Amino acid sequence: MPVKNPQEYKVRMAGNTYAFTDTPLNRGMLSVKDFLREEQKDLFPAIVTRIMSFGGVFSQIQSEPRFAPFFNGTDEEGAIMVSEALLDAFASTPFIPQTMDVDLDELHRGATAILAQDP
Repeated sequence: MPVKNPQEYKVRMAGNTYAFTDTPLNRGMLSVKDFLREEQKDLFPAIVTRIMSFGGVFSQIQSEPRFAPFFNGTDEEGAIMVSEALLDAFASTPFIPQTMDVDLDELHRGATAILAQDP
């Protein structure tokens, strides 16, 4: 489904007008917003927060040995395969309330449990 160019969306704040840049992340966020539409629009902030936090978590856990089973290299330079179990676990792993960081211990526990159920 085509998504509008994010640059078409404007936000006005403190007398200034801002436009979003046309990036894959912004297009993705607009896709999520369109998908949720009116029926589930209250979920949008929570889903966007989780999606946006994944990049930082992903970079952090790639170098941790305990997460190694969830990553595989590919023939393509710079590409990496990520286990579905890790992605599924990330969708429900709690944030740490004081810092709003993803609880990496819970992420690992959840991903390991999912992988054990469906290797």
